[in-house]
Amino acid sequence: MNFTTRCSPSTPIASIQVPSGLLQRLPKQQKERNHDENGRCPPPADALTAWQNAFFTRDANAFAEEFAENVVLEASALREPVVGRERVRQLLWTTAEIYESLVFTDQARSGQRCYVEWVATAFGGKPLRGSTILATNQEGKIDHVVIQHRPLDGLLAFSAELGKRMIGAEDAGLFWKDSAG
Repeated sequence: MNFTTRCSPSTPIASIQVPSGLLQRLPKQQKERNHDENGRCPPPADALTAWQNAFFTRDANAFAEEFAENVVLEASALREPVVGRERVRQLLWTTAEIYESLVFTDQARSGQRCYVEWVATAFGGKPLRGSTILATNQEGKIDHVVIQHRPLDGLLAFSAELGKRMIGAEDAGLFWKDSAG
């Protein structure tokens, strides 16, 4: 699995090898956003740093420490929200294992919310794109996460695969299931 965090292709925040071609497909204006007046990428917000570091450290317990106890996860791959630190940790960690590569491409912050865009591959190199919104509480803990996947075929495949991997841990009705399979 390859992960890279950057706000533009030329100024990585952190980097691990990523399959070629992913960033070349991003529109030019998307590649160049989020730079300060000196052309540097600003440091990410605390919640965002914790979120991105979770992928690099591969430490699921440290990942969960950044969540509020009653964190809520809403996702296009889920039929309803998931609530609670342990459930969200387990679901997100299982999700991370599905990706073959993940590149955080753009970020912004407004108040207690961080917004992240990303590109990824899964299922033998099929491209996925998405966005993540992280909202923090007064203590700086992540208390609300919203994750959107696209395109639709990738989203449905992702939800179905997540459902297969979460058998016994979550209700199967939470995920998409192809009626043919």
